[in-house]
Amino acid sequence: MATWRGTIGLLGVLTALVGYLGLIEIPAHRDRTPLPSAPALLTAGSEQPLRIELSEPGLGWEARRDGTEWKDTQGRAAPTPVVEDLIATLTALRPLMVVDAHPADLSAYGLGPDATRLRVFGSDGRTLLTLELGERNPAWTANYARVGGSTEVVLVGGVLRWELRKLRAIATGTPSLDKMNANESWSPFFIREV
Repeated sequence: MATWRGTIGLLGVLTALVGYLGLIEIPAHRDRTPLPSAPALLTAGSEQPLRIELSEPGLGWEARRDGTEWKDTQGRAAPTPVVEDLIATLTALRPLMVVDAHPADLSAYGLGPDATRLRVFGSDGRTLLTLELGERNPAWTANYARVGGSTEVVLVGGVLRWELRKLRAIATGTPSLDKMNANESWSPFFIREV
Protein backbone atom coordinates (compact mmCIF):
# COMPACT_ATOMS: atom_id res chain seq x y z
CA MET A 1 0.00 0.00 0.00
CA ALA A 2 1.26 3.47 -0.90
CA THR A 3 2.01 5.90 1.85
CA TRP A 4 1.96 9.66 1.66
CA ARG A 5 5.78 9.62 2.09
CA GLY A 6 6.17 7.31 -0.92
CA THR A 7 3.90 9.53 -2.99
CA ILE A 8 5.89 12.63 -2.06
CA GLY A 9 9.12 10.75 -2.89
CA LEU A 10 7.81 9.81 -6.35
CA LEU A 11 6.70 13.39 -6.97
CA GLY A 12 10.21 14.53 -6.03
CA VAL A 13 11.79 12.11 -8.50
CA LEU A 14 9.35 13.19 -11.22
CA THR A 15 10.12 16.87 -10.54
CA ALA A 16 13.87 16.13 -10.74
CA LEU A 17 13.45 14.33 -14.10
CA VAL A 18 11.35 17.12 -15.59
CA GLY A 19 13.91 19.65 -14.35
CA TYR A 20 16.73 17.65 -15.94
CA LEU A 21 14.90 17.53 -19.28
CA GLY A 22 14.11 21.24 -19.18
CA LEU A 23 17.55 22.40 -18.09
CA ILE A 24 19.93 19.89 -19.71
CA GLU A 25 18.44 17.78 -22.51
CA ILE A 26 16.21 20.19 -24.40
CA PRO A 27 18.80 23.02 -24.63
CA ALA A 28 21.42 20.51 -25.81
CA HIS A 29 19.26 19.63 -28.81
CA ARG A 30 18.26 23.15 -29.86
CA ASP A 31 20.78 23.29 -32.74
CA ARG A 32 19.35 20.13 -34.31
CA THR A 33 17.32 21.83 -36.95
CA PRO A 34 15.59 20.16 -39.89
CA LEU A 35 16.76 21.13 -43.34
CA PRO A 36 13.56 21.07 -45.40
CA SER A 37 14.96 22.98 -48.35
CA ALA A 38 18.47 21.52 -48.37
CA PRO A 39 19.75 20.71 -51.87
CA ALA A 40 20.70 17.17 -52.84
CA LEU A 41 24.23 16.08 -51.99
CA LEU A 42 25.07 15.97 -55.70
CA THR A 43 23.01 18.41 -57.73
CA ALA A 44 21.76 17.01 -60.99
CA GLY A 45 22.84 19.49 -63.58
CA SER A 46 24.23 19.37 -67.06
CA GLU A 47 27.59 18.32 -65.62
CA GLN A 48 28.06 14.55 -65.56
CA PRO A 49 30.42 13.15 -62.92
CA LEU A 50 33.66 12.09 -64.59
CA ARG A 51 35.78 10.91 -61.64
CA ILE A 52 35.08 9.48 -58.18
CA GLU A 53 37.58 9.15 -55.34
CA LEU A 54 36.95 7.02 -52.24
CA SER A 55 39.46 7.21 -49.41
CA GLU A 56 39.64 5.99 -45.84
CA PRO A 57 42.41 4.57 -43.65
CA GLY A 58 43.98 1.70 -45.56
CA LEU A 59 42.04 2.30 -48.78
CA GLY A 60 42.31 4.72 -51.64
CA TRP A 61 40.35 4.08 -54.83
CA GLU A 62 39.53 6.12 -57.88
CA ALA A 63 37.37 5.51 -60.95
CA ARG A 64 36.98 7.51 -64.14
CA ARG A 65 34.20 7.52 -66.67
CA ASP A 66 35.43 6.25 -70.02
CA GLY A 67 32.54 6.76 -72.44
CA THR A 68 29.72 4.70 -70.92
CA GLU A 69 31.98 2.62 -68.64
CA TRP A 70 33.82 3.31 -65.41
CA LYS A 71 37.45 2.20 -64.96
CA ASP A 72 39.81 2.33 -62.01
CA THR A 73 43.30 3.86 -62.20
CA GLN A 74 44.78 0.56 -63.44
CA GLY A 75 42.31 0.53 -66.36
CA ARG A 76 40.20 -2.31 -64.93
CA ALA A 77 36.47 -2.03 -65.52
CA ALA A 78 34.43 -1.06 -62.47
CA PRO A 79 30.88 -2.40 -62.57
CA THR A 80 29.06 0.55 -64.11
CA PRO A 81 25.73 -0.20 -62.35
CA VAL A 82 27.41 0.05 -58.94
CA VAL A 83 28.98 3.43 -59.72
CA GLU A 84 25.80 4.71 -61.38
CA ASP A 85 23.74 3.57 -58.35
CA LEU A 86 26.04 5.60 -56.10
CA ILE A 87 25.63 8.67 -58.33
CA ALA A 88 21.85 8.23 -58.37
CA THR A 89 21.83 7.94 -54.57
CA LEU A 90 23.95 11.07 -54.17
CA THR A 91 21.60 12.91 -56.54
CA ALA A 92 18.54 11.85 -54.53
CA LEU A 93 19.83 12.19 -50.94
CA ARG A 94 19.54 15.44 -49.02
CA PRO A 95 20.90 16.23 -45.57
CA LEU A 96 18.10 15.43 -43.12
CA MET A 97 19.07 17.77 -40.30
CA VAL A 98 21.94 19.61 -38.69
CA VAL A 99 23.00 17.58 -35.67
CA ASP A 100 25.76 19.86 -34.46
CA ALA A 101 26.47 23.26 -36.00
CA HIS A 102 29.75 23.73 -34.12
CA PRO A 103 31.10 20.29 -33.10
CA ALA A 104 33.69 20.35 -30.34
CA ASP A 105 34.72 16.73 -30.93
CA LEU A 106 34.41 15.34 -34.46
CA SER A 107 35.45 11.87 -33.33
CA ALA A 108 32.15 11.61 -31.41
CA TYR A 109 30.49 11.41 -34.83
CA GLY A 110 33.13 9.19 -36.45
CA LEU A 111 34.44 12.17 -38.40
CA GLY A 112 37.95 13.57 -38.62
CA PRO A 113 41.13 11.92 -39.92
CA ASP A 114 39.72 8.36 -39.85
CA ALA A 115 36.47 9.16 -41.66
CA THR A 116 35.52 7.89 -45.09
CA ARG A 117 35.86 10.56 -47.75
CA LEU A 118 34.16 10.66 -51.11
CA ARG A 119 34.88 13.22 -53.79
CA VAL A 120 33.11 13.53 -57.12
CA PHE A 121 34.61 15.57 -59.96
CA GLY A 122 33.09 16.92 -63.17
CA SER A 123 34.52 16.79 -66.68
CA ASP A 124 36.30 20.12 -66.23
CA GLY A 125 38.02 18.90 -63.04
CA ARG A 126 35.72 20.96 -60.84
CA THR A 127 34.76 19.33 -57.54
CA LEU A 128 31.04 18.53 -57.61
CA LEU A 129 30.90 16.97 -54.14
CA THR A 130 33.15 16.54 -51.14
CA LEU A 131 31.66 14.30 -48.48
CA GLU A 132 33.08 13.14 -45.17
CA LEU A 133 31.05 10.22 -43.82
CA GLY A 134 31.14 9.20 -40.16
CA GLU A 135 29.35 6.70 -37.94
CA ARG A 136 25.72 5.69 -37.99
CA ASN A 137 23.26 7.50 -35.78
CA PRO A 138 22.04 5.52 -32.72
CA ALA A 139 18.94 4.27 -34.60
CA TRP A 140 21.14 3.12 -37.56
CA THR A 141 18.82 4.91 -39.99
CA ALA A 142 21.26 7.64 -41.06
CA ASN A 143 24.94 8.57 -40.98
CA TYR A 144 26.75 11.57 -39.60
CA ALA A 145 28.44 13.55 -42.35
CA ARG A 146 30.03 16.82 -43.33
CA VAL A 147 29.31 18.11 -46.80
CA GLY A 148 31.50 20.38 -48.89
CA GLY A 149 34.04 21.06 -46.16
CA SER A 150 31.42 22.59 -43.87
CA THR A 151 31.96 22.44 -40.12
CA GLU A 152 28.32 21.40 -39.55
CA VAL A 153 27.61 17.77 -38.79
CA VAL A 154 24.48 16.67 -40.62
CA LEU A 155 22.53 13.43 -40.95
CA VAL A 156 22.26 11.76 -44.36
CA GLY A 157 20.20 8.68 -45.19
CA GLY A 158 21.58 5.24 -44.35
CA VAL A 159 21.29 4.02 -47.95
CA LEU A 160 24.50 5.91 -48.71
CA ARG A 161 26.43 3.52 -46.47
CA TRP A 162 25.17 0.57 -48.53
CA GLU A 163 26.14 2.22 -51.83
CA LEU A 164 29.62 2.96 -50.50
CA ARG A 165 29.84 -0.59 -49.22
CA LYS A 166 29.26 -1.88 -52.77
CA LEU A 167 31.91 0.50 -54.07
CA ARG A 168 34.31 -0.62 -51.35
CA ALA A 169 33.71 -4.26 -52.35
CA ILE A 170 34.97 -3.40 -55.83
CA ALA A 171 37.96 -1.48 -54.49
CA THR A 172 39.03 -4.22 -52.07
CA GLY A 173 38.17 -7.15 -54.31
CA THR A 174 35.53 -8.62 -51.97
CA PRO A 175 34.43 -11.76 -53.83
CA SER A 176 30.66 -11.40 -53.67
CA LEU A 177 28.24 -8.74 -52.58
CA ASP A 178 25.76 -11.56 -51.83
CA LYS A 179 27.90 -12.59 -48.86
CA MET A 180 27.63 -9.16 -47.27
CA ASN A 181 24.76 -9.19 -44.82
CA ALA A 182 24.01 -7.67 -41.45
CA ASN A 183 24.93 -10.85 -39.57
CA GLU A 184 28.52 -10.94 -40.71
CA SER A 185 31.27 -9.98 -38.32
CA TRP A 186 32.56 -6.98 -40.24
CA SER A 187 31.32 -3.49 -40.45
CA PRO A 188 30.63 -1.97 -43.85
CA PHE A 189 33.57 0.40 -43.50
CA PHE A 190 36.26 -1.72 -41.91
CA ILE A 191 36.82 -5.34 -42.83
CA ARG A 192 37.99 -7.25 -39.76
CA GLU A 193 39.27 -10.78 -39.32
CA VAL A 194 37.48 -12.73 -36.62
